[in-house]
Amino acid sequence: MYLGIKSLYGTVIFASSLTLISCKKDDPNTGQLPSIVWKSGGVYTNRDTTVSKGTLVTLGVNATKGSANDPLTLLQLKRSFDGGSDSVILSVNLSGNMGDATTLDYPVATRSVAGSERYTFWITDKYGLNNQVSLVITTKQ
Repeated sequence: MYLGIKSLYGTVIFASSLTLISCKKDDPNTGQLPSIVWKSGGVYTNRDTTVSKGTLVTLGVNATKGSANDPLTLLQLKRSFDGGSDSVILSVNLSGNMGDATTLDYPVATRSVAGSERYTFWITDKYGLNNQVSLVITTKQ
């Protein structure tokens, strides 16, 4: 009888330790959004602006992961014309050091017709959390 209780007690402790081990999250999602900000100064356009048709502008962003366990996985640039639907014009899969922080410069030659162009940069982490920045470039006659 004593041996049976001792075995049962050992089995319960062993099973409990397995439960504790199997419930541990190895890679928790913190819920912290990745960060993305416009580059500023010098040649960069970082807010809504109006320019002449065919003007060359440079858009630039810096992006960083939200926390240590949430690496960046995707950087996209989307564009729409005159209030229309977004189209993805650039998509970059990120890994390694680029998953911690990344930077991108993108030169834009505005259209040769008057109107508006909206540019949106999206950054996504491994949990699908994303953040974005956007601006509108208006071309005048």
